[in-house]
This record gives sequence, C-alpha cells and structure tokens, in this order.
Amino acid sequence: MTMNFIEQFAVGAVVGVLMVMAQWAMTDTGWKQVERRVASRLGGRRIPGSGAHREAGRLGDVNHRVLHVEVKNLADKGHKWLWDLVEKNERDAKGPPKKTPVLALKRKGRGKKGNYWVVHDGDIMTLAREIFVAVHTRDAPKPVTEEQEEALKQAKDDLRTYWEKEVMSP
Repeated sequence: MTMNFIEQFAVGAVVGVLMVMAQWAMTDTGWKQVERRVASRLGGRRIPGSGAHREAGRLGDVNHRVLHVEVKNLADKGHKWLWDLVEKNERDAKGPPKKTPVLALKRKGRGKKGNYWVVHDGDIMTLAREIFVAVHTRDAPKPVTEEQEEALKQAKDDLRTYWEKEVMSP
C-alpha cells in the first residue's frame, strides 16, 4: 500500500505531535513538579512557560489572585551559603527548648525596608500567628512588675487562641 504526499504528511504530523507529547510527559520533572506543588499549596495554578513570557506581562510561576509567586528549585551548589544558613537554623531550633526555625534575610545597603522570610511551608502559619501577636501587642506598655509581665503574656496567649479559633478553623 502506497501513501500519497498528503497522507504521508498527516501521518508524520501525528507521529511528531505524539513524540512531542511523550517528551513533554517525560520532562515533567523537577522544577515543574515543584511549581505545581507550590501552586496547589497556595490555591493557585502553575503558569506553563511563564519564564518565556516574563517581560511582557511580568508573570510569576503561579497564577494567584493576590500573590506574585516565583518558584526556584535551587541546587546546593550555587546557593550553598543559603542552605548552610537554613540547616544551621534548623539544628539550632531543635533546642532545648524546641522552636520553629525562621530565617530573616535583609538586603544590606539597599535602603529597602523589611525582611525576606525563609520558613518551611509547614511553619508559615506559626510565623504569621507570631507576627499577628507582635503587631497587636506592639503598643502595649513595657511591663515593669511581674503582674504586668504576666498580663502581657496572657494577652499574647489570648491572641494566639483567637488566631487558632478564628483564623485557622474552617
């Protein structure tokens, strides 16, 4: 059976599409999987090919209503200093007493206010809760007596309880 040019072209096109699809399925590794997990965790969607469109629309890697999310799947090599800091912080946080490891990074000499927070995704809500408590007790008078110290501690515990009941419960 011989095929004419159009039939050969059609078969070739189908085979080509199948090969590209198979290659795409095989290359769905590493950073794509990380982007999908991050998007799922934040309630967003991964933007395929977002790096290729970076300049035009300033896309992140995740389509989200409020957050601009850029995902980096970093190897130890180029960013060893960062992983060393993270690992040291995790070791130190084991205690005693055991605490939640949080790494705050500040850009030196850039005049930019604020910190960049490095925290494991399982600990994000703990960090958010403690920032919430700090913000709501920032203007409290500095305790002088043990009674005042205990009252401030109780107020912070009450705020943590509020956070757990009102913010964290569905």
